[in-house]
Amino acid sequence: MTRRRVIFVCKDGRRYITEEYSGDRSEYAARGRCLDSCDMDWPEIRDIFQEPATYTQFIKANLRAQAAYHSFRSENGNSGIVRNLRKGREGPYADKILFVYAAPLATGGRIFETNYTCFTPVPGLPYPACTGQGKKPCLECPLRQSFQTAELAQLQAEHNWPRAVHTDGDDAYLIGSQSNQAGLVPVYLFPDCQCALSSETLYPAEEYYRLREILRNDPSAFDDQCDLFRSYPLDWYKELALYAMRCVARTHGSPMAESVHDQSGQTAHDISKAIFEEQDLFDPYTDAAFLAAAERILPWYIRRYVNR
Repeated sequence: MTRRRVIFVCKDGRRYITEEYSGDRSEYAARGRCLDSCDMDWPEIRDIFQEPATYTQFIKANLRAQAAYHSFRSENGNSGIVRNLRKGREGPYADKILFVYAAPLATGGRIFETNYTCFTPVPGLPYPACTGQGKKPCLECPLRQSFQTAELAQLQAEHNWPRAVHTDGDDAYLIGSQSNQAGLVPVYLFPDCQCALSSETLYPAEEYYRLREILRNDPSAFDDQCDLFRSYPLDWYKELALYAMRCVARTHGSPMAESVHDQSGQTAHDISKAIFEEQDLFDPYTDAAFLAAAERILPWYIRRYVNR
């Protein structure tokens, strides 16, 4: 079972870490466990923590996540508690750490997940997502041998490679290049690995977050500007579709388990119709993972298409 914690990084570098979130809905389902009806998937937790820009907002997000996340593990029985992770002090163990930055990253986003022991340089921010604090494994980690900014800038300028890309649900950052049969290709750092990417996958992360910002301000844009969202990779389209649904559900403020007769209901109708009736990028009826995720967000509006 994946053990996760969330660290909030203030603009001055102070860090605050939550207690542990263990597993998520999909992990519990894979283990054959009963699921609490109010439980959430990890992407939904990520979305909650995408918003905070201050310490107070971070505390509120943590309380909101705890209230809807049945596998949350409190160490001292007090909800909302976060501890100050002082410089040079090792944080509590977790398999994954979700970093939330008060200051926007170079991508325009403020959220980044990494392995507990992985040193991950984040562009545009002086406080790296490193939880090892100089322990021996971290000092020997090859990811610490990052390129100088000038070298990366030269690679970007010569080959038109994005500084950061977004693919398969993750942000990845340019850390170098390597040669293969196709010639010189960029190497990007993902939360749990580094990988050479082909030109077909080099979609700038800042563009993904620009699209998210559009939906955050107006979820109905997913339908109103459908041609825009269809013009991007399929994995982006699916992610943004689910994100638009979550924005609607948050605006409504309660599970949309039945038809809602207000603007939120109309937007939910338009988004689900755009996905199930008006796009030809993929077949939502046969995409079990997408269907399951969508049904948890907008139950009534999805079930009317799949008759359950």
